[in-house]
Amino acid sequence: MWDDEQAEAIYEVNTESWSIVSELLASITNWQHYIREYWALDSEKPPEDVPFESWEKLKRWSRLVEPMFLGVTTLVVSSKKTEPTVGQKKEVRRALQDFGRIYVLSQLVELKIVAGVIESSKGASERAIRLLGQVQTDSLSRTAADYLRRACGLYLAGYGPEVAVMCRGGLEAVLTDELLASGLLTTSQRMSLEDKIDCARDNGILSSSSPTRGQRLRDTPVGLAHEIRKAGNYVVHDQPGFKPRDDGLGDPFEAIRALSRVLDNVFRENREPN
Repeated sequence: MWDDEQAEAIYEVNTESWSIVSELLASITNWQHYIREYWALDSEKPPEDVPFESWEKLKRWSRLVEPMFLGVTTLVVSSKKTEPTVGQKKEVRRALQDFGRIYVLSQLVELKIVAGVIESSKGASERAIRLLGQVQTDSLSRTAADYLRRACGLYLAGYGPEVAVMCRGGLEAVLTDELLASGLLTTSQRMSLEDKIDCARDNGILSSSSPTRGQRLRDTPVGLAHEIRKAGNYVVHDQPGFKPRDDGLGDPFEAIRALSRVLDNVFRENREPN
């Protein structure tokens, strides 16, 4: 329940350092403690008006919240830290089958899931400020704008590796559209993204200009396109993350900035006569 006076007191004390993420995480922790206390899940006897047998079953099943959480987020019921017994695994599966019916377990797992989502949002305002410097006024195609919007949304939410995949997907979708429109590719023809980038370069869809002074080859539109391709491939084929900066795009922001520059080049090249 919202309390204006309490909110005002908290905000006045921490005006500059106040963070909605911290407040929401604290609220979730309080709810977790409250629910466990309400059902006496950490006590030796049940609450009033709750049959001992029902309470004992609920208490036993509440210990499975963590493996249940792992189950619904990773599709595995075990972890390297604590390997559940065969009996526990069966109990987890039974609990998952009755998930909707046992609302207390559903509530506790939901709190853990939401806490994870909020936790990943830490630093969202700082990430938003970085993105502001990349805002463009020139119009993009609907496909390009949609991929760029999704990539930015993933970045703001803290899903870094997924940004690389989305940027790669956006790059390929846009180049495919442009090559099809130019008659350089047919719908029945198969072409790798690497070849699409080179074809776009050779036919003026992507600028083929040489690096300027102090600029590296990979910082040109063609070079950035290949870096996006490699970053996405790395996440898909190697591991969910980014290589060190000296070996490619160093983080999700660099991937978005690279895609933004490539898209700007593609549509500027198509707007301006060669």
